[in-house]
Amino acid sequence: MSTVSQPKVCLFHVTLKYVDLAALSMSGSLMPSVPVQLMLKFDPPKISIVYHFEHKQNERYFHDIMIEKRLLESMSEEDLASHLYVTEAYYFNPKQIRRQ
Repeated sequence: MSTVSQPKVCLFHVTLKYVDLAALSMSGSLMPSVPVQLMLKFDPPKISIVYHFEHKQNERYFHDIMIEKRLLESMSEEDLASHLYVTEAYYFNPKQIRRQ
């Protein structure tokens, strides 16, 4: 018998949670996110963002962004960064994560 559960990661004794942004947005309770850590995985390519909401610093959440290998092969670094800032605008807020 197997059970499926939400993955939990401990970071500095803080349990990370997944949030359904669509549900929060539709309910009108979506607050700005503040990223605190970016993590990279190379195989398969993935960026994980650890963040908290603007007025809830003690509650940390995570968001995974899978990167298709074809994008890595066909786009320049600048184009890929632009793509992430457009498609993941909630997490890649230029006020929080500056482009350099």
